Amino acid sequence: MAFAITNKAWQYSVALGVPAAHKELADQTATTSTVDTGIVGLKFARARIYVKTFGTLTAADTFRATLQVGTGSAITAPENIAQDVVTVETGDTALTMDLVGESQAGFQSWKIIVTTASSHTWTGDILFDAG
Repeated sequence: MAFAITNKAWQYSVALGVPAAHKELADQTATTSTVDTGIVGLKFARARIYVKTFGTLTAADTFRATLQVGTGSAITAPENIAQDVVTVETGDTALTMDLVGESQAGFQSWKIIVTTASSHTWTGDILFDAG
């Protein structure tokens, strides 16, 4: 399945401007692998998660996403900088979650940690920017 986030330009009041790091991950089904940006000292991050297929998610199930960053290429000294929890409602056909956070210590690598009620399945796309 193709990457489904079509409007890739969205604005926040975060002083990010043109991102120093950008990554798009299509068809994710679980917590992402660690992504090393190769840039030391990033301070701001934003991620958009678009859950396009619910799999076994149904009404009243929860979907939690946490943006975790860390120094080094393998998330040394992990820091959770943003989190969102969404409850699936009857009639939902997709979920969009925006995570925005900042790190006082600075970071180089990141991942999205996903947990769902009763380990339900899902498929989604992730768009990540950092500066």
